[in-house]
Amino acid sequence: MPVIPQESGELVGEVVIQYEDDNRNRKEITVSFTMFVEAPYVPQTPDQDFVDPGFQEPQNGGGAVRTALSITGALMMAAPIAMYLMKRVKAKAEEEIDDDF
Repeated sequence: MPVIPQESGELVGEVVIQYEDDNRNRKEITVSFTMFVEAPYVPQTPDQDFVDPGFQEPQNGGGAVRTALSITGALMMAAPIAMYLMKRVKAKAEEEIDDDF
């Protein structure tokens, strides 16, 4: 069960755990705790007239280059995997042929 404090500062409390043991005897453990609660962080909203000098509008160019590089990278990763799988299938087929004789 979560602890949700209503105000900041020091919070003192205790946790009570109740359980039954193997003989169905009810047991209870109480543990005291102290924690410090900080005020929540609320970011300030920027002014409507504020313009960030580091912000740049995204440019539409480079989509074709990015796509070509992505496809090339995918093929470079897929080719060795495909070769390995083909080698395994071929070895498995040869093994089955040997088992027939």
